[in-house]
Amino acid sequence: MSISKKTVFKGSKAIGFKPNGIEEVAVDWGYLPKTGLQREFRLNGFTLVEVDYSSKEALNAVLEQESPYYKIILQLEGLNTIQYKNNSITLAQGYYNLTYFPKGNYLLKQEGPKVSHYVITLSTTFLEKILITQDGLPLNLLALQSTNQLNCFWKENKPFTTTICTLLNQMKTIPLEGSLKKSFLEAKVIELLLHLLQNNPCKQVAQTTLAKPPQLVSPIMHKVEQYLLYNLHRTITIAELAVFAGINTSKLKSEFKIAFGQTIFKHLTRLRMEKAKYLLKNKETSIALISNQVGYKNPQHFTAAFKRYYGYLPSDIH
Repeated sequence: MSISKKTVFKGSKAIGFKPNGIEEVAVDWGYLPKTGLQREFRLNGFTLVEVDYSSKEALNAVLEQESPYYKIILQLEGLNTIQYKNNSITLAQGYYNLTYFPKGNYLLKQEGPKVSHYVITLSTTFLEKILITQDGLPLNLLALQSTNQLNCFWKENKPFTTTICTLLNQMKTIPLEGSLKKSFLEAKVIELLLHLLQNNPCKQVAQTTLAKPPQLVSPIMHKVEQYLLYNLHRTITIAELAVFAGINTSKLKSEFKIAFGQTIFKHLTRLRMEKAKYLLKNKETSIALISNQVGYKNPQHFTAAFKRYYGYLPSDIH
């Protein structure tokens, strides 16, 4: 058994490069009910997408991409297979590759009780800027696009290093917001890109001891976050969460802050605001109904909270 889904990435709307700001979007995987979350950060010259979900069945999807892009895919958990025409790549847990995706339709298959990966989509302008300003980096990376095929920079997928694990953990647990978060993520993606390219096996002897895939969030804290996500519409207490997690309240609060870099209620507010913004952008319902769906009985209280979080009103979203 498997679940099928078609996903359409429409040019600039899909990639959404933001030269003057940051946009963070959290989208429920509607075809995998109550199983996970996708977060997308749209930045200056690239997007960072974090996918994390659980499923008893494999996911089969069609990806329609209207523009060519380079993508760094880092597979934290599960198995990820991408096919384009007669070419395909498969990434197992703890491996990564830098891949050129030409314009066209792709078949995706993701397997495993838990699937988690990062996808960093890079504009050619951004990539050229990074490569040209760094002496000794493999400029032939840009030649991947000449064949108009699904091409990987490395013939064999490469395993995570300790540095990669550290950088992913830093991006996952960042407590910053706004312009500081934008600058931090841009710096970390550039640092990650340079680390990957400088660890080209043609230039460097492979490490004999490799890091295991990073455990970005403990299984218990992952379940707590999922519980928050699926109960955004109602009041949630620390005591209730502690009973759900099977640990005492002090341990819950300390472990949650280690895992996510912020308190439970700050993270809950983040999830509520992300969900509200997604619903507002897709114009799925009224502000009054959206406020109720994300746990605010009074629409005016929701509007005030939204303004404090994003700096503009829900009605400003078009």
